[in-house]
Amino acid sequence: MDMLEKSIYALKKLHNSLCIVERLPEELLATIFKWRLAMERDSRDCEWLRVSQVCTKWRSVALDCPALWCFYRTTNLTWLEVLLRRSRTLPLYVGQNLHEENSGWFPQASLYIKRTRDLTFVVHCNTQWRRIFEALVKLQPEVPPLLDSLNVRWTGYDHVPTLPDNLFTSPPPRLRTLTLFGCMIDNNASLLLNLTSLALEQVYYHGETLPLSLAQLIGILRQAPKLEKLKLYRACKVEDGVEDIESHSAIETVHLSCLRHIDLDGPRCNAILSQITHPTPLPHIVLQLSSLPSRELVRYMPKLCSTLVNRIRPIHHLQVRVADRIELQYKCWGQENLSVDPAPLMTPDLELTLRAHELNQVDHSFTQSLQTISLASLQVLDIAVSSTPTTVGIWLAFEDLENLTTVRVKDLAVPTFLQALKKTYSVKADASSKSRYHTRPSFKSLRILILQKWFFNSSSMDEFLTCLAARRRCGAVLQQLEITDSTFSGSDDTDIVEQLREIVKDVIWDVKI
Repeated sequence: MDMLEKSIYALKKLHNSLCIVERLPEELLATIFKWRLAMERDSRDCEWLRVSQVCTKWRSVALDCPALWCFYRTTNLTWLEVLLRRSRTLPLYVGQNLHEENSGWFPQASLYIKRTRDLTFVVHCNTQWRRIFEALVKLQPEVPPLLDSLNVRWTGYDHVPTLPDNLFTSPPPRLRTLTLFGCMIDNNASLLLNLTSLALEQVYYHGETLPLSLAQLIGILRQAPKLEKLKLYRACKVEDGVEDIESHSAIETVHLSCLRHIDLDGPRCNAILSQITHPTPLPHIVLQLSSLPSRELVRYMPKLCSTLVNRIRPIHHLQVRVADRIELQYKCWGQENLSVDPAPLMTPDLELTLRAHELNQVDHSFTQSLQTISLASLQVLDIAVSSTPTTVGIWLAFEDLENLTTVRVKDLAVPTFLQALKKTYSVKADASSKSRYHTRPSFKSLRILILQKWFFNSSSMDEFLTCLAARRRCGAVLQQLEITDSTFSGSDDTDIVEQLREIVKDVIWDVKI
């Protein structure tokens, strides 16, 4: 029987050796395994390690690739010893989800703390919170020499714990990233001194005590002068609506000279942003405003936009999305990105998301913000509305911009834009003119127009053709027109395309009939 099994094994091995994959060089195979690791490194079950169970060759390559074995995400001590051996001398990425029943992990922390680069704890109860940090304190004076990132998540609901200041005898020399979820850190903690990235998330609970005030938050930031990236996700609780800047005039501002990225979520965005000074403009600002009270929204948006004016570069590309009836999203880029479809790596200078209770709040906030933010440099405008149609009034802020040459309009925003495109307005004439004023077409500098997801018929197209012809006679010549992903409720569109090409030099037509 043993001979038969060995023969079957030998035949299977021979069969596998004939596969194209088996002929790949081991170095290339190891590189492919590392790519899978990069794509799945956040997997709790270390899915990428399954490559070691495919065949003998793959297992041999995987065992000889220490980068695959640097992630320790269980409390199994036997598995820890295996990982320590197979990862050789590479830095470790440790993540622990701690409950009452897995406390056996603590005595073994000394086995890997010296090699740990990324340390994550998820703590669910007070007992584990106390024991985890007592264990780390007992390791002193063993300061983790390679520790670059510390992530602590607290999921309890009875209180908000504070990270011990005596966690290490001195700050780990390479610690640059600190992420706290549901817990706090003292504003005098030595861990803050060398940080370049700080994230505080959900630092409050549903009780009567407010654990993190704005003054405490500013104190924490003052202790971290080297911060380059700051993320605050509902870090402060607001009990009585949105707070004004004036109510915090007694709080000293904090200057973060290295700050480049700021990500704020919650109704205190404006108050927090107003207390932080930095080299202007910032390359990246992300603001998310969720469910603001109706009575506060009217006065909140102009103040927020006024705060942003001196913190961002001139806007050359503006993308606006109105979705789900109550969500408004802005994305703004500078002059380096004038493509209608930005490259994925092109990070916006400003990302602003507003979620309101009612649609009229979104429309009103949209109009208010456009009146506050300077649009004089705007060259590319991209607006999509996938819920209730917007009013023609939203286009007032754009129709007389001298530099606006490219416009893309999608979905339900198309009809209101075409109405705005037919408008004319009066401008003051120069001294050589006999009349004091003369009429001028809206969007006179428009050269490229892209209409997407437009549902039109013969009547609406006739109006559009008449509008384009009238604009051409006024000197507003359109050079390129794209109508794509749209639907025409007529029988034949051949004549329409020919008529468009008589007015516009370049026409791209992708319309279903």
